[in-house]
Amino acid sequence: MDAPKHRNSARLPLLFSGLLWALSWSVIYLEIHRWHHMTPGLHLNPPASPPGYPPARPGEFLIGAIVLSIAAPVIFAVLLTLTYMRCRKENQDRRDVRAT
Repeated sequence: MDAPKHRNSARLPLLFSGLLWALSWSVIYLEIHRWHHMTPGLHLNPPASPPGYPPARPGEFLIGAIVLSIAAPVIFAVLLTLTYMRCRKENQDRRDVRAT
């Protein structure tokens, strides 16, 4: 018996947010340990700028990685909870139909 279409369509956003979560945390790891743009305490640590130049500021990539590393786990948890609740409700409905 095939799974309902909405169950498969619910897995795609869950998978996508999980991949974004892993990717963003990998980038944060690289920013801290390889590129040294962040400290282990997650503070921004821009490289020293040459004399006479304005101070360095974090770029869009770093800011995007920080935002994504915060938002992706939250989105993943919400989608996982909604998927669990929907499957639980469907199973309960099936049990109710069988009981009658």
